[in-house]
Amino acid sequence: FAGDLIDLSDCLVIPGFVNAHCHLALSVLRGKVPPSARFTDWAETLVNQNRAVSSSERIRCLRMGAEDLIRSGVTTLADYLAQPELMSDYRALPFRQVIFLEILQLKHSGLATAVANANRVLDEFVPHDRIALGLAPHAPYSVSPALFQSLRQMADRRGCPFSSHVAEFLEEIRFLKEGGGELCELFRKLNAYDTDDDGGIMATTQDPPTIDMSWVSCYLAKFGYSRLLGTPAAQDAGILAFTSPADADTILWPVGTPIPIRVQAS
Repeated sequence: FAGDLIDLSDCLVIPGFVNAHCHLALSVLRGKVPPSARFTDWAETLVNQNRAVSSSERIRCLRMGAEDLIRSGVTTLADYLAQPELMSDYRALPFRQVIFLEILQLKHSGLATAVANANRVLDEFVPHDRIALGLAPHAPYSVSPALFQSLRQMADRRGCPFSSHVAEFLEEIRFLKEGGGELCELFRKLNAYDTDDDGGIMATTQDPPTIDMSWVSCYLAKFGYSRLLGTPAAQDAGILAFTSPADADTILWPVGTPIPIRVQAS
């Protein structure tokens, strides 16, 4: 035997570990985002700190994080990456990898751009024997319903892995059911709240009735008939409430059903 002899008599030889959920590109934030009593305070700090990071520092810390994984015995990882320009740095890592392209876009107005960007990254991805590329709409509370569905359909067509963060904390459930709370406050601060009348987020009692109800409310508001719109129920039952200006009766109309509207000039 001409090679090196390694004595493992007091060791346990096991398969390599799998890190099933990793954010190596966020290694640069180590020690910069302290724990907080409110998830939204922690998330706001993370977003602001992440925006201030230089590309060179992010790459340096990414490589340091990868070295920590290697020392820990990790040989395979699933990583969530929001910066596709770092793909070449990931290709240089020794792991078997599933890289999920992480996408955050709550505004329906950003749907077409987000879909186009995801398609472009998938098209430009060069096949690799150790790396698979997938799609990850970040979470139901941070991606519009239409974008979430579009990404799911894209993953199905292309046969690529698909993942999303689901049910991480109680405020998420409140936001999805009622449209308000701490997450609503955070998205407004970050200018990420959906206010383009497309049904992305339910209207709440604190919002103007033209915000985020359906395309019907959008068109009625644009033509000056926002007075016809009532406040939807706390649960998204797919029903719009209309108040007739003639007799003040309330009419409930299922979303998706044609609504006859007659306008009489006075």
